[in-house]
Amino acid sequence: MSLALIGVLYAIIFAGILIRTADVNPDQRRTSVNSAIAYSFLVVPILVFLVLLANKLDGDSMLTYLATVSPLFVTFIALIFMSFGSKGGNHWWFGIRKDFCHFLLGACPLLQEYGNISYSLQCNERDDQCEPEVVTKHQ
Repeated sequence: MSLALIGVLYAIIFAGILIRTADVNPDQRRTSVNSAIAYSFLVVPILVFLVLLANKLDGDSMLTYLATVSPLFVTFIALIFMSFGSKGGNHWWFGIRKDFCHFLLGACPLLQEYGNISYSLQCNERDDQCEPEVVTKHQ
């Protein structure tokens, strides 16, 4: 966690330097400040949670477990709010460059044999919408 705290301090210092620099685009300044604030709202409550949990498990703290876990809830709520403001980015899972069903059937061919199916993605050029089609193979 100390490495994450160093990352937060780096993001805050970098945002401060970018704010003072006149040659930087205002959009880049805003992005660096937002990322520094976001990292702070993620790392600091997790660090507080870990300290409170260690004290609770050692028996040094008289807090309830709900009070001990509340900084973790703050982090989860911050993650939820940040996910609403995020851009679209890559819509494939974990950077997989093809459709997930094609990837899964390619990675595990036994699934295709077991299910006796073939999966194809039908695209309508006019509407530019893709609909999955599952075709059952009959032997």
